[in-house]
Amino acid sequence: MSTPEPPPADFQAGQVFRLERTITDEMIRSAVELTGDRGRWHVDPDFARASGFQGCFAPGLLTASLPAEFGGQIDYLATRMVFEFAAPVYAGDRLVAEIRVKTFEPASRRLTASFAVRSSTGQVVLRGQTAGFASGPARKETAPGRAGTDAYRKACAHDRAGEEAEAIPWYEEALELGLGARDRAGAMLGLGSSLRNVGRHEDSVRVLRAAVDEFPDQPALRAFLALSLESAGRPKEALHAALGVVLELTELDGYAPALEGYRHALLTESAG
Repeated sequence: MSTPEPPPADFQAGQVFRLERTITDEMIRSAVELTGDRGRWHVDPDFARASGFQGCFAPGLLTASLPAEFGGQIDYLATRMVFEFAAPVYAGDRLVAEIRVKTFEPASRRLTASFAVRSSTGQVVLRGQTAGFASGPARKETAPGRAGTDAYRKACAHDRAGEEAEAIPWYEEALELGLGARDRAGAMLGLGSSLRNVGRHEDSVRVLRAAVDEFPDQPALRAFLALSLESAGRPKEALHAALGVVLELTELDGYAPALEGYRHALLTESAG
């Protein structure tokens, strides 16, 4: 197991940190016991091979412990983690995790990052995103982030009254001061929507894209992003975002793969 160099007191968007680990049979056995994940893929090699795998493979949380290990090294308090398990991990696999900083707010110490874990062949076995707070000299009133509550309430009051222009600076102040995760997502949605309604379409897209990156499991953000993309004159990107919400929330009677293919083609055509 390797240890990255000590991280800086502050972080910058785009910074990448790496760590490595070789998975062993003992690690897999320990992970099975610690997590209680005794699925037969992890403990019965004959069953695993009959299911099309090379043999027993690691519980997903063992692979996910690589980005978690980095978080422990910087005393990172995660409030959100999203995982996508892309491929099985076997004993003997050498894994390399890359954690990329997406945003960092020095006042609140709030940090968002994406991560990818690859095998020694370069295959991605895990990818995901996280949001939380990095240890450091945060102001007491903004860690974990409630100082912006009053400003957020004022923003919402203006927004409900149809006074989007007046709501915008209050949303911005609330986000700067700090909010809990639920209010932060609401403030980013409100700010993005208000910016769109006053004609600041590209600013709206920027805010809502950041919100989707930070809160990928909230489809309302992607729906409002679709509206802003359409207003900004980017209809294919708008349809791509809207179809993503449809695919997530709707039963499609077996048509989901075809619809996902058409959705992917929208951005491929745009890039061409």
